[in-house]
Amino acid sequence: MGTSVQPHRSCVVCGAPCAGARCARHPRPKRAGIVCDVTRRALARAAIDAEPWCHRPGCGHADAGAPGNELMVDLPRHLEEFDGDLEAWRSQPLRPVCHLCACVERRRLARAAC
Repeated sequence: MGTSVQPHRSCVVCGAPCAGARCARHPRPKRAGIVCDVTRRALARAAIDAEPWCHRPGCGHADAGAPGNELMVDLPRHLEEFDGDLEAWRSQPLRPVCHLCACVERRRLARAAC
């Protein structure tokens, strides 16, 4: 007798119960098909050059921007706040955050999704 695993998450696209982040009807796009365009990279570089510090509230990393904790860009508001409107979400101004703060935020979102 096998045990069945009940899905404890919902699909990020349609909200159907699933074991991972997406259901079988909405698989994750292949990375090879996603191209980070030159304009987006230029906007990211410009945001970091204009304000070279971490914008995450409460960042206590003194080495933000140094090798090993490089700055990257993040969108300040989550997709859920835009009711799934991808264009509006992507058109937000980018904010620089340090790598360590970005990892903390990803872990927090992953725990909240469970």
